[in-house]
Amino acid sequence: MEITFVLLRAESFDKILTSLSDMKRYGDLKVLGTPKVISEEFSETILKKTLKQEVKLKFKANVIASVEGEGGLIIDRLRKIHPPAHMIAITNKNELYYLVQRSMKDFNNLKGYTKPKVKE
Repeated sequence: MEITFVLLRAESFDKILTSLSDMKRYGDLKVLGTPKVISEEFSETILKKTLKQEVKLKFKANVIASVEGEGGLIIDRLRKIHPPAHMIAITNKNELYYLVQRSMKDFNNLKGYTKPKVKE
C-alpha cells in the first residue's frame, strides 16, 4: 500500500476538518490514522521546497494527513475538489517525504477529527 502525505493549510482548524471531509466525500480518498497538527514553520518549509518559491500566504492552521494511494492519483483527485483549505500532496518522489514520515510521531493529533462513516 502506497502512502501519500497531504499538507492542509487554512485560516482555521474548522476549515481543515471540512477539507478532510471533502477529501473523502468528493475525492474518495482514505485518510489513514489521525491527521497531525504541524508548526507553521514546518509547513512553510515543506511548501517552499515542494513549490520551489517563497510562501506568500501564512496560515495558523497547518495539518499533515496520511492518505492511501499513489501520488499521481491523489494529486488528480485533489485538483477535482474545491475545499476551503490549500492542499498539497507530498509524494515519495518529493525530497521531504521521508522527513515528514519520520516526523509524524512528533506531532499532536488534530482535535475534532473523526473518521468518516463508511457505507457498505
